[in-house]
This record gives sequence, structure tokens and C-alpha cells, in this order.
Amino acid sequence: AQKIQFTPSLLFFDEAGKTILRLNGYVPPARLQAALDWVSGRHETRLAFRDFVAAREVPTQASGEMIKQDFFLKNAADLRRHGQQARPLAVFFEQKDCPDCEVLHRRVLTDPEARAAIAKFDNVQFDMWSRDMIVTPDGKRMPVRDWVRQLGVNYAPGIVLFDNTGKEIIRWESSFRVFHTLGMFDYISSGAYITEPSFQRFLSARAEHIREAG
Repeated sequence: AQKIQFTPSLLFFDEAGKTILRLNGYVPPARLQAALDWVSGRHETRLAFRDFVAAREVPTQASGEMIKQDFFLKNAADLRRHGQQARPLAVFFEQKDCPDCEVLHRRVLTDPEARAAIAKFDNVQFDMWSRDMIVTPDGKRMPVRDWVRQLGVNYAPGIVLFDNTGKEIIRWESSFRVFHTLGMFDYISSGAYITEPSFQRFLSARAEHIREAG
């Protein structure tokens, strides 16, 4: 019912039983502390969690450049999928001066198997705080930062994957590892998500197959 796709998953509820924050997958201690402070301080009525985290993690004057990859499409502003031959879409939300983004690029996006899986997608990279205008997969025109707010992406790096119709299938906003990232992309490109709604079960079967193969 809660559409849990990862372990661990941590959900925070208010006194009325409404989910006010969801952490999908492992998050580092500092970010977990931010979540505990945000919830216990009852900040949900005054400040979005992404803004609360940004105040702690993002420098006031962020400098430097985003980390580029050769598989990122250049000047991709229209994310709509067109026709039956359309490719699935991967949107990488990052930010400048982002140590976790650097870890993603250095430890995961350099892996040959991960790169091969990612190559089956149209891949775009956005600064999650950008005011640049885009057309979202469902055809709405808005600034990137507004789309981030609408999607509920809370921090960088985050990867949101859409199928070839522009429907969001899965997202990952935690500490990235090659196995999970590779599995997430294969889950969509293989079409497994159509018959197996649980990504966790898909990953478990994948891990068991790898163990059997030695």
C-alpha cells in the first residue's frame, strides 16, 4: 500500500497519520539528522524539506560546474516522449558543490556495466535549483526548480526514471551503489516493471541469479 521499493525505507507520519516525509533507501547520517530535526521541529508547515536540507548543505554562493558525462543530452529542454520508438528517460537532479554527486560520478557512473545500462536511456542532467524553462514528460512548461518541487525530489543527487510513455516508474535519492543503480535501469529497459511491480523483488531475484552463477 505504501509502494515500498527499497530497503531501508523510512516514513514519518504526523499526528493525524499523514505521511510528511519519506526517505527511500540508505541516507548518510547528516541527512538523516536533518530529517529528524525537520520532523521533530514541525517544520513541514513552514519550510519544505528540500529547502531545509539546502540551508545546511548548499553553499550560499555555489560555485564550480556540474559534473558532466558523455551520455547526458545537451540542451535538452523538451522531455516529452514521442512515438512507439521513444526511449525511456533518466533525469539526473544534481547541484554545484555537491560531494554526494561527486561520489555518484566517481564510483558508479564510471562502471562499464552501469554505463551500458544507462546508454539505453535518454539521459538529462539538471541543476535542481535552476530557473531554466523545460517541458516536462507530461507536457507542462515550467522552471526546473518548480518541477523538482512538484516531483517532491528532496536532495541531490537524485535520479528519476520514466518509461517510454513519460510515466515515472522509479526514483533513487539515497547513497548510490553500482548494483542498485544498474538494477534500477535494467528494471525499466528490460520491461520487468510491467510484470513485477516490486523493484525489491526484482533486485532479490537478480542477486540470487548472480549468486547461483558464482
